[in-house]
Amino acid sequence: MNVPFDKRTYLFTKNVTEASGVANLGGLHNVSPLGNYGTIMHEFGHNFGSPHTHSCFWPGGPIDYCTSPEGGCYDKSLNQLDNGSLMSYCGDEHTFHPLCQTVMRTHAESTLKKAETAAPAIDALKDMTTNKGDFYSWAAVPTALSYEINYADNSGFQGAASLNLPVNLLSTKILVANKDYYIRIRAVNAFGNSAWSEVRVIKVIPKELGPPDILTQSQGGKVIPPRAGLDLTFSTAERATDYEIEVAHAFDVGFTNLTASFIVQQTNLYYVPPYGASFRWRVRAMQGEKRGAWSEVASFSANPAKNDRLFMPIPNNLQNVPLSFPFSFHPIGRYSDVTVTVANNLEMANPVFKKTYHYYELFTGFIKNLPSK
Repeated sequence: MNVPFDKRTYLFTKNVTEASGVANLGGLHNVSPLGNYGTIMHEFGHNFGSPHTHSCFWPGGPIDYCTSPEGGCYDKSLNQLDNGSLMSYCGDEHTFHPLCQTVMRTHAESTLKKAETAAPAIDALKDMTTNKGDFYSWAAVPTALSYEINYADNSGFQGAASLNLPVNLLSTKILVANKDYYIRIRAVNAFGNSAWSEVRVIKVIPKELGPPDILTQSQGGKVIPPRAGLDLTFSTAERATDYEIEVAHAFDVGFTNLTASFIVQQTNLYYVPPYGASFRWRVRAMQGEKRGAWSEVASFSANPAKNDRLFMPIPNNLQNVPLSFPFSFHPIGRYSDVTVTVANNLEMANPVFKKTYHYYELFTGFIKNLPSK
């Protein structure tokens, strides 16, 4: 489909070395890893004209010094920050620095066409016969912010259902198989709604081996204690004799390096993760050698064991510990907030040290001048 666009991203799923995203300042395209929202937003920042915050080309010099500045204007020590923004190489604030925002807004206002009226009506809508769970699409309207969809089992739209979608795709998973649906769509933006499109018909037929629905938890995931397990539960798929389950690390978008895989006959599996981390999983139906489509992906996290990923240069027997010492910690998720508390009692009352860290992947600190006790 030839869709008009102002900026376009190409999303890949393979493992790469070196830079994981590429974009030119003010360019039309970027390349980013599927599912890594921070990198996708970072590359779009370049597309909208923003350099890195450590660039020498900002008026007054770099905004931060958490990595070697680009442009050769600085050769002194660097800073380890916990409040770097999306265009930084440190920190984990999921927003753009105010100066980056200004550059990006100026780029958009000077180069992109503005919507000044309601969006035009959608044309070339087609009738379609589709398997349940597949997508029904239509030509995108560049000035639309969203699309309002009416669908009903009658041409007069009595008792019609309505929904708003941000993209020009409708998942037929919400529709009932072996039924015909009448559908009409209109584009929506800040100036109002377009006229309704022509009415078309979607015929929904069941897939020969449809994907199960995951029942364990919502997309947001579930957190389990160290070395514990959880039930991976899903619905029955018609005509299925077995089910294939795959588990992968949270950042393995394509399920290319599996943590585990199983073939089961029942619609649940008790799974114990091998270590503390965040995981994603999916399931598909099988009938002999025939395999159906994968389900949607669900997620869960396993907390690490006590003291796992915590490093301190102190004796293992905890005797004669120095009163000042450094420490480091790897959170199980890159976007975790972690609070470090030091006290002389198990209840952690009246702590002598307490600090919350917002680092991207690894944080370090220094505990000093503890009272001797």
